[in-house]
Parts: sequence; C-alpha cells; structure tokens
Amino acid sequence: MLASIQGCAVSVIFVEQPGGRVKVSWRAQPDIDITPVAVQFGGGGHPSAAGAELKGEMEEVQEAVLKATRMLLSSPAIQKMRDASAERI
Repeated sequence: MLASIQGCAVSVIFVEQPGGRVKVSWRAQPDIDITPVAVQFGGGGHPSAAGAELKGEMEEVQEAVLKATRMLLSSPAIQKMRDASAERI
C-alpha cells in the first residue's frame, strides 16, 4: 500500500524493537530495486520490498538509512530506469 502512493518512489518504515534494535522496511515502485540498500545494512528482500534489522538508537538508524536510500535514488542507474518507466506511461 505504501508503494502505491502517487509521487512516492520509496517508503521507509522504522519500528523500534527491544534490545536497542530498529526494524527497517522499504517499499518501492516497481521500477526501483531497493534491495541493495537493505543488503548494505545486513538485510535483504525483493526489488520492491526489502527489510533489515539494525542495532542502534532510532535517530542514528534513521539518519544512516535515509542517507543510503537517498544516495540510491539519486544514482544515474535509478534515474535512467525511472525515466524509461515514465516514457512508457
């Protein structure tokens, strides 16, 4: 459902877990493979749905994850995929 929000390329949810851990879930539009970001944090998943569980405080985890997610979205490969997808519409 999160990935179906118009104009939203990627959604990220952070859920605090016991023991100083944070569960992170990514959902992406079909033209974006979010898996590399999850793998970077020891997680995995599928191109449009991925997740990881990180040790740390919520604020520091959010900062690191959002930075990595933004870097992926600004990469030339992702921009090219999104441009090609927009042309098909």
